[in-house]
Amino acid sequence: MAETQKRAASQSALRMPLNWMLGTQTNVRILRALYQLDVPIGVSELARYIKMDKSGVWRAITLLEELGTLEAVGLGQQQTVQARKESPLTRHLIDLFRAERLRFEKLFDKLSETARSLVPPAKSIWIEGRVAAECDQPGDPVVVGILAPSSDVGRLAETFRRKTTLVQKQFSVIIEVRALTTADLAVMDASEIRLLGTAILLAGIPPIVSSTAHDREHFNSHSVLHEYHDEQSLKLARAISERLRKDRTLVRRALVYLRRRLSTASPREAKELQEWRRILQTYSLPQLRKLLIDAGERGTRLRQSSPFTPILSRSERADLLQHLAHSNTSVR
Repeated sequence: MAETQKRAASQSALRMPLNWMLGTQTNVRILRALYQLDVPIGVSELARYIKMDKSGVWRAITLLEELGTLEAVGLGQQQTVQARKESPLTRHLIDLFRAERLRFEKLFDKLSETARSLVPPAKSIWIEGRVAAECDQPGDPVVVGILAPSSDVGRLAETFRRKTTLVQKQFSVIIEVRALTTADLAVMDASEIRLLGTAILLAGIPPIVSSTAHDREHFNSHSVLHEYHDEQSLKLARAISERLRKDRTLVRRALVYLRRRLSTASPREAKELQEWRRILQTYSLPQLRKLLIDAGERGTRLRQSSPFTPILSRSERADLLQHLAHSNTSVR
């Protein structure tokens, strides 16, 4: 009887293939990754990229291949998988994942616009917590930190709450505001300071910079911010350089990004991106890895427009930096 009920509850795979295509988180992560990457990728690397078990990824790939959503390229250990562009549903699935990405980008733009509109300007406004770390669950709030002088911080926090009321309704999210002063930063422990390093900046100076500069009587906020960005980009470049030893798909992914970006880039940006394209097409892997960590003027300039940074999610960047830090500690 139970078996009869189970069969009766089933639906046609031909008529309703989305039940199977999008029926598990593994399937969704695979499809999202393949549409984003737009290049063939090995199963092991795909499993690492989407942070799922390799055996589970293999099972999902087998099903998705049967449904005609993706296809294998090559044979044996060199085999890779890619989205099957001939599938009638491919364009619609790509649109779905694009809408998913744009939803967060629009939410970020709304919050950033609100943050920049506050008067007087806050020293720093950022997204923190589980959303910033990309590990939030349904129903988790978007936690926004506001750093300002004690005379202003309460009023600025209340204004931000009021101005984002409609944003919460529009995007069906809960926004919580945490008001902080430089005195609050001064008593933070090391773990709290590290969490500030994962914050998504909305306006002002990154909070991690403020936490290290709050005790200086005078400092140039622009120069501190510039120094911070240079330092972070070099750290990430070192991590990417190490990752390139094992993951050659990063170069292909970067070239795909450059092709897309060049179609809309300004003349000034296009000049930098074209230089990167020539580098990726002509440099050997050792030459590329050396350039990425070059501390000279050219290396510093090119890191500002690196095509590797946009193709990595925040969690990927954090993982790379954590792995690099662990490797350096092990060497010592």
